Amino acid sequence: VASPETPDELVEECVEALRAAFEKESDFFDAITVVLEALTSSANSDSDENKNHARMLLVFSVVLEKASSELSAHDILQVMEKVIYSAVASPNSTIREIAIG
Repeated sequence: VASPETPDELVEECVEALRAAFEKESDFFDAITVVLEALTSSANSDSDENKNHARMLLVFSVVLEKASSELSAHDILQVMEKVIYSAVASPNSTIREIAIG
């Protein structure tokens, strides 16, 4: 999921496979946090940063579709908030549209 070579069309299936791999939802959230850290640290240019930002938003949308109330107690929620807020305020219109959409 953190690799730019992974097509966007496979992200949902990959995230759901990660979800299925863990018995506890908190472990799944920990795994998603690792993916987000990899995306954050791999940007080498503005273009990479925008692609990674879009990928993070896509991952969030999949995670949030089936998230339980346990999410509210996990640190990943604060990370999600920061990324979503920065996306809404982004000068890149595509990133803003993804965040709002």
